[in-house]
Amino acid sequence: MVIPRFLRPLFPRDDRPGSILEKQALLVGEAGRAIVAFVDGACTAESAATVVQGLEPHSSILVHQLEDLLRHPLATPIATEDLHDLGLALDDLLEQAHRSIRAAAVLGIEEPSEGLANQLRCLGEFLQRGAELVPLLFAGKYVEIVDARRGLRRIEKAAHKAYRDALSALFLTEGMSAPTMLREKSVHDAVDDAMRWADEGADLLARVALKHA
Repeated sequence: MVIPRFLRPLFPRDDRPGSILEKQALLVGEAGRAIVAFVDGACTAESAATVVQGLEPHSSILVHQLEDLLRHPLATPIATEDLHDLGLALDDLLEQAHRSIRAAAVLGIEEPSEGLANQLRCLGEFLQRGAELVPLLFAGKYVEIVDARRGLRRIEKAAHKAYRDALSALFLTEGMSAPTMLREKSVHDAVDDAMRWADEGADLLARVALKHA
């Protein structure tokens, strides 16, 4: 049950959905830190992928908890369908983050090229900063979310530019074998896909915030 703003003081708010989504956001932030750690040379791609993969089961459990909770009427300012969509978006984003760093591990990227490092850093920073916005939704800081979305959009544009530049450099490099080119492009594509999922998740969060701003 969505409580109209003017009636909210009369009803005790149910904070359980927010608590679940904030825990999911923490997992997404951890994934972002693992990806940046690989870029910084603090760990291997395999180690980073293992960390992110280990986060996924926890996110799935949280999604199930959220769905069980949403089966019952709740006194919350956020619509049930929006809460569910956010939970699924965070879970999907974690999966895409894992796919991107796992691609680097499987294809033997021991040290990322400059272009791939730029892409991965943008993705990692986006995940961390985006995760920090989820608690703002349940603190009623809707305008702050919308404003922060603009900063995330700049990161996404930088990531896509890094992707385009990396592909251009890849195809213009003389003497590169076809298998090497295919391997490198596969990783670039996986990271770009994850970035697109992250950007769509941020759009969803901003849309939910705009309903209340």
